[in-house]
Amino acid sequence: MRAAYVLAVGLSGCLIDNPAWLGPPAEATGSGTGTGGSSSSGSETGDEPALGCPPRPASAAAVSVGPEQIGQLAQIVADAEPGSTIELRDGVYDLASIAPLRIEVAGVVLRSASADPSAVVFDGGASAMPLIEVRAPDVVLAEFTVRGGTQGGIMAVASASFDPDRLTVYRMDLIDVGGHAVRGASNGDPDAYADGGEVVCSRFLRQTPLAGQACTELSALRVFRGADWVFRDNEVQGYWCDDDDGEPPRTVSMLEGTRGSVIVRNRFQDCARAVVLGEAPSGVERRWADNPCAVSDQWGHVEGLVANNMLWVGDPGVRPDSMISVWNVCDDRIFHNSIVMLGDGFHGIEHRFERTRATIVNNLTNADIQMRDGSEAIVEGNLIEAGLDEFVDPFAGDLHLVPGSVAIGAALANLGDLELGPDFEGDPRDDAPDVGADEYRP
Repeated sequence: MRAAYVLAVGLSGCLIDNPAWLGPPAEATGSGTGTGGSSSSGSETGDEPALGCPPRPASAAAVSVGPEQIGQLAQIVADAEPGSTIELRDGVYDLASIAPLRIEVAGVVLRSASADPSAVVFDGGASAMPLIEVRAPDVVLAEFTVRGGTQGGIMAVASASFDPDRLTVYRMDLIDVGGHAVRGASNGDPDAYADGGEVVCSRFLRQTPLAGQACTELSALRVFRGADWVFRDNEVQGYWCDDDDGEPPRTVSMLEGTRGSVIVRNRFQDCARAVVLGEAPSGVERRWADNPCAVSDQWGHVEGLVANNMLWVGDPGVRPDSMISVWNVCDDRIFHNSIVMLGDGFHGIEHRFERTRATIVNNLTNADIQMRDGSEAIVEGNLIEAGLDEFVDPFAGDLHLVPGSVAIGAALANLGDLELGPDFEGDPRDDAPDVGADEYRP
């Protein structure tokens, strides 16, 4: 799979209605009736699945496990048959007492029985270990909460012995997870890679800002030298540092030669730096046999797509950096994103380092688009330093376009080998598409 297909295909099943942010998930107490749904008015119904994403179908042959079995959970997972399902009964699981929970059986599905993410809580407490390690392919983690811990939540760990390809994280709540909430990386083997992961229809929430190094290392998703990861239809809130000196966290970061990342239809709120593809040249990048960029084989990121996302900063405590950054990348594309920062921000979008080759088209931002350190990019069809009156309610985070917005019908319609595909909430683009993530509907 490559990034090019995403704008042309609807990716059905998890389209967000894109209201203003509805607030944090329901308090994770181990019981509950739902996380609330989303609507265009921003109201909660209390009985809709998170983000409007459908629950996974139940399995008649699932193994049922309850919180009182936490001491046996690791063995239950180890004894599971390939492709089997383990269903978690409602309650709080003391994951800190057994972390890391290792999954080494291919195709295992670990999910809540109730399909209510707030009703099943894996509590990592102050654990200094990663909470869940995935070491087998085609594993699915669905519809429960991972909370706490200081060294990461869900780790796809690749090595000469472990193949964690095609991990799926679906309808999960990840709350106050320290380090990387989801991570794909090798276990010290430079030739082992975690590829093909999907993080879909999930919520990432930081309720308490951190400071210093602990904050700098925060991320919702970080992938090292991976390929074909998809991060779509997620809500992400609160990734920022409570100090002036530390580097802001990279909320979604794909680096060290990662290729083909697809980051679409997400909503970022109060994240100091939302998306970073690539990094400064380091010499440890993954080398690709087909050498897709002939100028060099050392790229921070290759062939990525960041499209139809809404990014909003409204908390006065957040000191935003650039919302979308592409550093030392080849053939990355930044299309149709809407960016509003109410305070003093750095840049809406930046492209950096002299080898960078990127295309930045049809984005709407109240900030600027900045070139740094001699980079090159095609920058066309964007509306920069846009007024807040272009949006329905920018002070509450509703970035739908108002009637008469200058963004309506102002986008470039011909994007070469890409069709425009649906907007942030799944509405089709018309023949005179709009700039930004929202295609206006009367």
